[in-house]
Amino acid sequence: MAVERMQEGAAGTTKKAGDMASQAGRNIQDTASRIGEQAQSAMSGAKDKVEDTLSVMGQRMTSLADTIRQQAPQEGFLGTTASTVAENLRAGGQYLQRHQVNDMLNDVTSLMRRYPIQSFLAGVGVGFLLFGRGRR
Repeated sequence: MAVERMQEGAAGTTKKAGDMASQAGRNIQDTASRIGEQAQSAMSGAKDKVEDTLSVMGQRMTSLADTIRQQAPQEGFLGTTASTVAENLRAGGQYLQRHQVNDMLNDVTSLMRRYPIQSFLAGVGVGFLLFGRGRR
């Protein structure tokens, strides 16, 4: 009889330990899920802010292009140059207004694949400008 009681006690303890481990696992999963949802929400909010900022930049670029067209000479070398600058500003502004961050990243990736050497050299140049000045 004593052996049976000990076995029953051991079985009960094992069951309780299993229940506790199972509950701990569920708690960990719930916590991880909540953290993941919060991170996703924060990333989504940050992405929305970046896209809004890019859209505003695009509007300002388009507006600047219109101002250049109105204020710059219409003829001669200066007129041609101002017109070219205005056209490029307008095109860039419209691109920023119409495309999302993912589209822009895909476009950059595509350009890097199409022009790998130029991309590498541009990256080296940007790195030099950003990090080369701080060492003086």
